[in-house]
Amino acid sequence: MKGISLISAVVPRLVVSAMLIAGLLTVTNAQSESPSDLIKAGKAADQANNFAESVASFERAIALDPHNTEAHLGLYSTKNRQIIRSFMPSDGQPMPEGGMDKLQEGMRAFEKEQTAKYQELEKRFPDKAAYKLLLSRLSIYDPVKSLGYLEAANTAEPSNLEVLTAIAQFESSRGNSQKAGEYYTRILTQRPDDKLVNLLYLLSLKEYDKAKFKRLTLEFVDRNAPDRTAMQALSILIYDTADSAEAITYYQKLRKLFPPEKPDGAINQLTGLFAIYNQTDPAKALELAEELVKIAPSESAKKTWQSYADYQSAINQATALTKDGKFEDALSALAKAKAPRYFDNTSTYQLAKAEAQDYLGRTSDAYDELSKFYVENPRRNVRSRLEILGKKIGKSKEQVEKDVQSLVVANSKPFKDFSLTRFDTGKKVSLADFRGKVVFLSFWYPLCGPCHQEAPFLQKLTEKYGKDGFVILAVNGHPKEDSLVMPYFEKTKHNFIPLQVPDEEFVKREYGTEAYPTNYLIDKKGRMLFNIGVVYQTVLEEVEQKIEIALAQR
Repeated sequence: MKGISLISAVVPRLVVSAMLIAGLLTVTNAQSESPSDLIKAGKAADQANNFAESVASFERAIALDPHNTEAHLGLYSTKNRQIIRSFMPSDGQPMPEGGMDKLQEGMRAFEKEQTAKYQELEKRFPDKAAYKLLLSRLSIYDPVKSLGYLEAANTAEPSNLEVLTAIAQFESSRGNSQKAGEYYTRILTQRPDDKLVNLLYLLSLKEYDKAKFKRLTLEFVDRNAPDRTAMQALSILIYDTADSAEAITYYQKLRKLFPPEKPDGAINQLTGLFAIYNQTDPAKALELAEELVKIAPSESAKKTWQSYADYQSAINQATALTKDGKFEDALSALAKAKAPRYFDNTSTYQLAKAEAQDYLGRTSDAYDELSKFYVENPRRNVRSRLEILGKKIGKSKEQVEKDVQSLVVANSKPFKDFSLTRFDTGKKVSLADFRGKVVFLSFWYPLCGPCHQEAPFLQKLTEKYGKDGFVILAVNGHPKEDSLVMPYFEKTKHNFIPLQVPDEEFVKREYGTEAYPTNYLIDKKGRMLFNIGVVYQTVLEEVEQKIEIALAQR
């Protein structure tokens, strides 16, 4: 689920809808001409990316049982994935220029065709839930219409488990996690071995009973490994914890249950373990990377982990050379280091470099370089080292703060003001109304998965800094979901200020934003200091430091 959350932060919503629906089905292996076994065969073929076989299996199941909800969902899901795969590069390269537009065009045509198909079937068979449920899925970005179809499907077949699952997901998407958990519990009494529903139940549980969530998730992992859903469950635990030691325990379990030397193992997920060791135990970080180079199941994985090993080796070598008094050699070793692709916390490298420069008497250079790094990648350990270096060159903490502020303001950008209506009071507000406060401006929408995932972290920020003049403005970018905004905040108790936009194109037109969530930190004078990105546990410290920098402005 976490993977989905990262995709939807960067992929347009029409495609995200297809991807979400396409990923909702679990798989087993079977081949038979009974509808249930044909559905299992269709799911298995879909997971293996054998789309023609999957489509054929689902179509045969529908021929035998024309109103089978699960078969219709499976057929729709497979065709979605088939379209997505047909436009995606097969070699793992980025989407070519214009490729996303073509994918969206293909998806729009498919959605139009499917809508017409299921509208006709729904008219012909008004007492069947399958067609209403598919129309609900096809109306995912018009929640009022989608909910209407869901309720009609539930009226038609109150015990239909696919319909109940969809209702649970809808409740979860509008912040009613406990209600969603009740639905999932009801479904699991009839389908206790349904891995997907178990996983969705755990995700809902995470929002209102952490202790039970951890206990049941670990039980689920032990019961279902090596199924991929067990890997997903462990990833959720890792994502959710703020305790490095606890995360390491989960990573070790992940490595044991999903050996990285196997093609379907957890070798890619272990980059998170490397990141922890890089900060806490450099020797273990290098040991891990070198071991994974040896056992990598593919050349691409081997190449990736070699880059991690080379990077950590250079840092460790430089640290050892600095201890031996060979400071120039340490800088030479660091000059050869290249951060692995997508590895963005290079603070250990910068600190090692600053230490060698300091010992060589180039403390001013170390201070200047570390200052520039800090304002882009603020971490508490970097700030501490910066203040130590500043003291050595005669700067007080106040002067260090002044230098930091000068760099931050130099990098800041003007931010276009707005006049939007508050959902809670109906009053118009603008950014200018919050001059003198630090504003965390979040573009989101109620049915956005990653938005829900980051919301608890944003709430922590308001609880920590709200008394100091920090406020979160939550701009709903999808007006069709306006009716879900206040129910979401009433249920979650998040104390953000929810704002309404005038039309569907407002956010894109005014701010060039299509990905959700998108977050900006606006300073007391209305300047944009930082493009924050998506907030999650491993970046929370950096976000807090950015807020503290903004709050320290005079």
